[in-house]
This record gives sequence, C-alpha cells and structure tokens, in this order.
Amino acid sequence: MKGIFRSLVILLASLPSTMGAFYGKNSQVVNLDESNFQEKVIDASHNKVVMVEFYAPWCGHCKALKPAWNEAAKKLKGVVTIAAIDANDEKNRGIAGQYGIKGFPSIKIFKNGVPSDFNGGRDAQSIINAGYAALTSYSKRLSKKTAEKFFENDAKAPKAVLLTKSGSTPMYWKALSMLFNGAMAFAEIKAKEKGLIDQFKADYEGLKAPGLVVFPEGKSGPHEVYNGPMKLSPIKTFLKKFAEIDDGEEYVLPELVDQSCMEKHCGSAALCVLVVTSSGGAKDAKPVIQQVEEGREDSLYSFTWIDNQKQKKFLKKAFDMDPQEFPQVVVLSPRKKRYSLLVGSFNAEGINRSLTRVLRGGIKTAPLHSGGVPKLEGSTQKCKKSPKPKPKPTPSKPKASPKSSKGSGSKIGGSVELTEKTFDTLVLKSKSPWMIEFYAPWCGHCKSLAPHWKKAALKMRGMVKFGAVDATAHKQLASKYVVKGYPTIKYFGEGLPKEAQDYQYGRTAKILSRFAKTLMTSKHIGEVQSGEAETFISTLDGDTPRALLVTNKASPPELWRALSTEFQGDIKFGIVSNAEDGILGVKNVPGILLKTLKADKPIIYKGELNMPAIASWLYESTGITELTPESISKKAAEEKKRLQKEKEEKELLRKMVHNIDSQKEFDALCSK
Repeated sequence: MKGIFRSLVILLASLPSTMGAFYGKNSQVVNLDESNFQEKVIDASHNKVVMVEFYAPWCGHCKALKPAWNEAAKKLKGVVTIAAIDANDEKNRGIAGQYGIKGFPSIKIFKNGVPSDFNGGRDAQSIINAGYAALTSYSKRLSKKTAEKFFENDAKAPKAVLLTKSGSTPMYWKALSMLFNGAMAFAEIKAKEKGLIDQFKADYEGLKAPGLVVFPEGKSGPHEVYNGPMKLSPIKTFLKKFAEIDDGEEYVLPELVDQSCMEKHCGSAALCVLVVTSSGGAKDAKPVIQQVEEGREDSLYSFTWIDNQKQKKFLKKAFDMDPQEFPQVVVLSPRKKRYSLLVGSFNAEGINRSLTRVLRGGIKTAPLHSGGVPKLEGSTQKCKKSPKPKPKPTPSKPKASPKSSKGSGSKIGGSVELTEKTFDTLVLKSKSPWMIEFYAPWCGHCKSLAPHWKKAALKMRGMVKFGAVDATAHKQLASKYVVKGYPTIKYFGEGLPKEAQDYQYGRTAKILSRFAKTLMTSKHIGEVQSGEAETFISTLDGDTPRALLVTNKASPPELWRALSTEFQGDIKFGIVSNAEDGILGVKNVPGILLKTLKADKPIIYKGELNMPAIASWLYESTGITELTPESISKKAAEEKKRLQKEKEEKELLRKMVHNIDSQKEFDALCSK
C-alpha cells in the first residue's frame, strides 16, 4: 500500500484559490471597521504589534500595495498582526479622521494603543522588517549568575525558558513574550551559555536545544518540556495550557454530529483525521490536535472529532471499532474509501509523526469495512448552511434601546452601580481592590465594553470588586478622578488608604479579569505546617477570629487571597499547603475551618467554594458588618435617628435648665 495517498497531495495543489473583496477570506490580512477597531487594534496592541493600512478600494497605489501587504501578512502570521480598514467607507471615516489620514494608502504601527507612522518601502520585505523592528522582548537573558534571581522573582508564577542555538532572540519568542506579558515570565539561554544549557538538559529529561521547558508553579514545582516545531502557533498553544491569555483566537475542533457535518468537514478533504473519543475527552483532545494542526507544514488534513457513544454504529460499520476509554485517531480518505488507525501515545509529537508516515506510505491503510463511507447516525443537519434571510423592512419608528444598554454600570452581573453618596464608603473605605468604569449612558464605546465588563465581574465573583459610575450624573466624582473621556477605567489596590491608578490595558473580559487577578495578594496569609495546624486554629489573639485553609495545592489559591484581603485586620488567615485528607477533621481537601471567641471548637465550612458564599459565612459567623449599599443605608438611618434623639434631649434639657442672673430671679423661681 506504499504511496496510496501520494496522488492526493497533487489534488490540493491544483485547487484554484478564491478571491473575495479587497482582502478576501483567504487572505491573512485582518479586515477592520468601526465595530471591531477598538478590539482588534487598540486592545490587541497592548500584547502584540498591529500594523494597519488605511486604504480606499478605488486607489491605484492601494491596489499596487495589496500583493505586498498580503505577503507580509502571510509571513508575519502570529508574530505581527497585519490589518486593513476601508477609510473611504462612510462608517469608518471617523476613525480615519481620528488618526489624521489624509491620503491612501497610509500605514500606522500600533503598540500599547499608540500609533506611529510607517514611512518605509512599500514592498513585502520592508513591511516585514518594520514589523520585526517594532517587537519588544520581555524575555530575560539567563546566565549562571542571573538564573537563580529569575526563578526567585515571584517564585510561584509560571515561567518559560527557551534554549536556543541562536545568538539573538528569535522573533517568535519576542512576539510570544509580548503576548504572555503579565501572565508568564519568559527567559532564554543563548548558545554561548553552554554550561547552563548542559545543566538544564541534565536536569530536565528530554529537553533539547532548541527547545523549551515550562514551570507552571515556579522552579520548585512540576515542569513540562516542549520539543515540537519551533514556531509561534504550536508553541503558543502549548503555553496556553499554563497561562490564560486573550489573543482573540479560539481554536475549534469540529464535531461530526451528523451526515451534513461529514460532508462539510470530510467530503472535500483529501484526508480527514477523526479523533474518536467521548464528549468529555474531546475537551482534553482539543489542545493536542491544535498543536498537531498548527505544527504541520502541509494543509492536507481536515481535523475533526466524533463521539464514540453516539456514533457507535458508524464506527463499527466503517472501521470495526468499539468505544474505548482513551482517545483513538483514525485517518480517513473518503475518495479512496480507505482508512488507517493510528497506534501510539495520544500526544502532538506522536500523532504528527504518524501523519507524516501515512503520507509517505510508511503506515499501511485498509479498505473501509462497509465498502464505502457509511452515513452518520442522526437525522439532524447541524452543519448545513442556512439560507440567507430576506432583509427586514426598516421600521418607521426606531425602537427604544433596551435598559441593559444603559452602560455597564447596571447592578446586573456583579458590577456595582456607584454614586457620590456610596463611593467613599464602598470603595475608599474597602480593603478589597476595585476596578471602576466611568461611563456615559449615550457612549457607544461604553456599550461595547458593557458585556466584557459584566463577564469579567462575573468571572471574578467579588474576589476583586467591579463598579461603575455614571460620569454624567456624578460630575464631582468624574472631576475628582480627572475623567476626560468615556469609558475611563481606574483601579484601586488592596488595603488602605486607597489611590486611583489609570488602567491602560485591553478591554476584553479575559484581559480585564487577568489584570484584576494581579491586584490580589497573599501577604495576609500565614504559612502553617501540618503539625502546627491545631495550635494555629485553636489559639486566638484576643478576640480576633482565625480562618485556616487546608489544601493540596502548593500555594494560596486566588479565592483565599481575595478573602484574606477583604477581611484583613478582622480575621487572621492561614494555610496548610500540600495537605492530605483527614487533617483537623477535614475529610476531603480543600477544607476551611473558622475559630471565633464564641465557638468552643473550630467550625468546618460546608458550603460552596466561591467568594460570595464563603464571605457571607464569615460575616455571619464572626458578626463583622459587610460594607454594602444596604448596610450603608441602614447605618445612615441609625445615625440619623441617633442624632435626632440627641437633638430632642438637648432641647428638653434646654427647657428644663434656667440661667439665674440675680437674687431676684432666684427668689422668684425658687418660691414657686
């Protein structure tokens, strides 16, 4: 069967390319307009370089630039974003005017939301060189002297170390260090540091040069070695297992749900790769297959997955397969009606090696057991294209905006609506960190931010507080914090006193929540050894309660850091790390214990492990008053009542007490 698939390589090479609009769907150029410019350029440029061409479709120079711009986008894919916006389109003219565009084509390079002019040559290489030159490296160069300091700095943070044979930082590593900046620390060991390279190779089995090793919890924790293709996309996929970033890209591994999906994903494919697994297994398989797909030079394969329970009959009929607990990989040629079941470990390196052997005829293929490709189970047509809907007639009267579009300052979704009356008490007197948005109800960018603000607030679940101020209604607050445009985002760190800082990063939910996590600290948590746990939780400092987390993790989780920050000074927090079940009556770790002056023995928490639930339990169990709009109103009402009573008592006392200035007044008063 050697060479059975070779003719399929020629098939793909002969397929015609399709052309779309100015930059079609097959181009690597990102098409921009007023609806996505903020997200794709301003927000994205905080973690990557974005080059934007402002063009007009009728412009001769723009047409001449097009091949070079396409070529640069292809060569810079993943390293630098190449984008274009039709500045002649009426809806985009406001953006063109904002950046002073007076001729076409104009090219701007965006970094950290700030544009600079590109005045270089209009050939592909000049554009590529400019993109490379704009990259900033956040990677530390390690030597035997500096390596220890690199690992000691923020010791528990994830770190990635590259071993390279090059004398300079590879462009893909610069781009990745920008993309992961703030989420993972980057370092590199150059070829001249041979002793350090040899030491790393000896310490971390399987590590090569070039290659990289990741320490998810710092050098003292576990590590994982990467020896795949030294290219940006597969390395990025690998690194995303250890750090969350918002790169605006979501890899999709399509499922063969029914026959329409088979026709869409495998019908015209030269070779179709089927990951046969359960619905739960598909989630784990996804990053592996993404790494496989992005690491291949060819584009001969279509990658999919199929449910081994729902499509049991299909699998048996086509491949004589039975469901297994582990994922299986099948390479299918629908045209040749042949298949091959890949054998070996389910990892990117092994699968890639097997796929290459299939192409070269090194792995034997077999005819389908059913003769042809059988139809998938199910009568649905989930992958069938829906007919384009007919355009709806324009209504005579515009519909009123829904209440939810008022701005992200609504009380929905965990973000608190702040006013001049509540701001000082809720924010400035709070020990927790806050993220504050100053918005205007009519502001378009505020409405675009609203779903991201809500999602980030929900994700943080009170671990970092999110609030919003209608700057048009509360002008004194807006003036105090120098709000000059909408939306403006400020953040306030933990502890007291509070100072406002400008937020200057991306405005997607992932970036907002990722930044919010950096505001949490573990400095209010004491490390407690297993043998000292009972003493810690039983011994109080005066009447200050104590809370202890028993966990199998090596470092304090975000939730415990947030709670210790909110209750700092009111509750003493501790943690028993790397603990096993059974400590202090905690049957299953993680577990939380609380000791108060009133309780004879520590109380074990039995509720849900989230910030609102645990915080509510701590407030209720300790009698500490939570700062909420309701508690503020209640306290204000009580204070008003107290002052009124004090006023009435003074008035009564004034009436009862008489000032006597003479003997005559005394005789007159006392004689009565």
